[in-house]
Amino acid sequence: PGASLAAARRARGGGGGLLGRAAARRDVRWSAGLRWSYTGQHSGKGMWSLMGLSVICSPLALLIGFVYPAYASYKSLELKDGAKTNEWLTYWVVFSLFTVFEGVADWLISWIPLYYPLKLAFIIWLQLPSTKGASKIYHAFIQPNLKRHEGRVDDALVQAQSFASQSVQDIRTRGVAAWGTDVIRRVQSRGGSGSMPGSSTGGDIAPDNSSHVA
Repeated sequence: PGASLAAARRARGGGGGLLGRAAARRDVRWSAGLRWSYTGQHSGKGMWSLMGLSVICSPLALLIGFVYPAYASYKSLELKDGAKTNEWLTYWVVFSLFTVFEGVADWLISWIPLYYPLKLAFIIWLQLPSTKGASKIYHAFIQPNLKRHEGRVDDALVQAQSFASQSVQDIRTRGVAAWGTDVIRRVQSRGGSGSMPGSSTGGDIAPDNSSHVA
């Protein structure tokens, strides 16, 4: 095919005139089209290979990231193995924060090539006794930052628990609509006080029952 293509070019461009140059341009476009088709075909196969790899690695990541650690944690609790329980608790702290990050940044990290194979390798690295990746990340990054903000996190959790407890009680006694109206009024009245509606800090506002007919 290469020889016949060259012969056709010579025949069409015999005199070097306009017709010859036009025929040469057509040959170049045709040859480029073949190359583009060949490249596109092979890149398509590569895309299908990447998709197949992701389809395999995604359920494996769920299995290795959640199911196996859950069973291993159960075994360490049943056997009362303190060292193993500590290792798996450390893993769950790291993996939980990673899962939160993954959910928030999904729109960005989903475009990373080979993301699921890399995620699977990362999960295995976290768990392996030879690498102890979870322990490394926990002691290097998570523990120092949580220690620094532990007081504020505890206060926020106490406020959240108080708000949730009071909200459940209000919903049961007054209904969802009245509870929602009361929460909005509390938020507006507190402004930028920094405490949650219904929390014990900053004083609670008594429920307003004047708008309800007995």
